[in-house]
Amino acid sequence: MYSHRINIVKQKIIFLNDKLTTLKNYSNFSTNFYDFKPTSKPTFEFEIREEFMVNKIYSELISKYLSIKNYQKKLFKAEIWVYLFILLISVIIFNFIK
Repeated sequence: MYSHRINIVKQKIIFLNDKLTTLKNYSNFSTNFYDFKPTSKPTFEFEIREEFMVNKIYSELISKYLSIKNYQKKLFKAEIWVYLFILLISVIIFNFIK
């Protein structure tokens, strides 16, 4: 159940990482392009804002991924305690039957 959510978050992280790499490459290309034209003023405000948003979303996705993994660990520990409790109850019932 949670592995499906984790896979979705992983896919989003990979997608955003690719988008961030593309933005960085585009920013480098734009810088090089404007270096050849000293008369034109480069405006990177949109690229910087978009890269900031991608970084923000990327960090939020990573934190959600880590919280899901942490919750998954807690759920696993709770399942172990439930199984141990059921085993204890079944041993007690089995001893009463004997």
